[in-house]
Amino acid sequence: MDLYYELADKYMGIRRSLPYMKFDKEVSMKLKYEILILSFLQRHGGMAHPKDLSREFLVSTARMAVILNQLEGKDFIARIHDDDDNRQTIVRIKPKGTEFFNRCNSEILKLTAKLFEGLGSDGAKEFVSLYEKFMKLVADKENGQDSPRP
Repeated sequence: MDLYYELADKYMGIRRSLPYMKFDKEVSMKLKYEILILSFLQRHGGMAHPKDLSREFLVSTARMAVILNQLEGKDFIARIHDDDDNRQTIVRIKPKGTEFFNRCNSEILKLTAKLFEGLGSDGAKEFVSLYEKFMKLVADKENGQDSPRP
């Protein structure tokens, strides 16, 4: 077994154990599809087509409809007709959805910052830098680009 395989196995073992940790449960509850969709809307001018949301989150359009119904029931979003194409619907974030997103995001940041304190400033900076590099490799792989080894 080579070093990279061993490290991957160790990483996955650690990652699999996280759902049972209190921190991960708290974050997971905040990061349900609802908060992820609100985050996506925030980053994309407050609006998106449901099919784009389905594609982004790799869920069926039927599953996305259920999630959007939940968000609409909480008054976090509204579905409006697309002026450019009456056959299409646009999902728009509402002020209550923005407020909920901002509150959850703030709680997640506080929780994460507290954990970063335990790493110290150098450790936290190194962790974020490595995580950023790792996620870039993942994105490159998904886009069909093979990133060179460092």
